[in-house]
Amino acid sequence: MLAADYWVTPMSQVHSNFTGDPGTIARFGDSISVDQSFFTPLEFSHQNASGEAATALSWIQGYLPSEAWDWQSPANGTLDSTTSEFPLAVEQNPPLRNIDHWLANLNPEMAVIMWGTNDLVNVTLPSFVVNMREVVSTVKANGTIPILTTVPPRHNFEIEAGNFAQAIRDLAIEQEVPLIDFHQEILTRNPGDTWDGALIWESGPYTETFTVTVSDGQMTFDWLDLGGSGDVVLINSIEIDTDDDPSFTPVRLDFGTPSSPVEAGYARVEETDVYNTGVGYGWLSGTLQSRDRAVGSDLQRDFVFASNSMSFAADVPDGTYDVTVIMGDAIIAPELMQLSIGV
Repeated sequence: MLAADYWVTPMSQVHSNFTGDPGTIARFGDSISVDQSFFTPLEFSHQNASGEAATALSWIQGYLPSEAWDWQSPANGTLDSTTSEFPLAVEQNPPLRNIDHWLANLNPEMAVIMWGTNDLVNVTLPSFVVNMREVVSTVKANGTIPILTTVPPRHNFEIEAGNFAQAIRDLAIEQEVPLIDFHQEILTRNPGDTWDGALIWESGPYTETFTVTVSDGQMTFDWLDLGGSGDVVLINSIEIDTDDDPSFTPVRLDFGTPSSPVEAGYARVEETDVYNTGVGYGWLSGTLQSRDRAVGSDLQRDFVFASNSMSFAADVPDGTYDVTVIMGDAIIAPELMQLSIGV
């Protein structure tokens, strides 16, 4: 069995060539790195953290310079919708590969690297491995410690995501570099397909669409606080629609205060609207309040919120639906929360 510290000695040798500022961590990757959903939580306090986790959080919060928390940008190695081809593309002036430019500009002590989600449908697995091997080799040659990250499971691409994740595990062993096994940790915490429909929010207002299949006539929404600027979970709007049933009337809900404006075509939902079968939707749990920030669109400016957790339900016929949610406070950010949509 491979020792857990297989990378320590090789990375000590890499680090001996490091010439930059200690404590700097770059993030190279696609939209997951852009929105920092796996990185920003490290900046804040956490409730019920284990002793090991509390020690690790204290270390990184004291070690990372304040400016390095906000290094995500195309100029620093993160860009939406990119693949493993992006860091190797020659797009700099004077002519340089992107990865060479980022390393010269940042010269980080460590670099967390995550591509793969967009590669699943745009790059073959062998080409992905070749690209990532070159990225890792380039980072090591700079004296920077590369930290590889497996991609999370992806809806309708579960097998492909598993294959790409395994390729990254194999590459980490081959290159003797640290690995964050994001893919395995998600499946360990949410086995089978229970991970599908769960999302961690960094800040907002943020819009996301899920595909949800209902088999018992009701869709439930469960929010859980994960830290951030407070212990708050919140929702701005929910839209439920389907292309499978032309007779279905979309469910469009605008959450807010009794007096805040309601988006055209949406129904107002206040904190007092508990679930009842006559209406067909409403709150199941939570100590609820509402706010209107008067900033942004009618869907974004107001919301219903609770401390730590809350639950909501909507009755819909059995079938498959596109569920679009907006979540986030236009003024106070970031909030870190998980939304799980169940049936």
